[in-house]
Amino acid sequence: MEVILGLGAAIAYGAGDFAGGLVSRRTNVLVVVGLSQVIGTTSLIPVLFLVGGQLTGSAMGWG
Repeated sequence: MEVILGLGAAIAYGAGDFAGGLVSRRTNVLVVVGLSQVIGTTSLIPVLFLVGGQLTGSAMGWG
């Protein structure tokens, strides 16, 4: 399972880095950064419902 998660993270990081480099040549860098944050946040929202857990102050502090 660790290998699958590691490969998935590496593929996502590499694809995001490549796409960000291509798009930032044509568009303002701040637009690219903002769009990447929106895409990252919206892609993680379904994961929150699958993982479960509680939102506590210490969890917020540790990130």
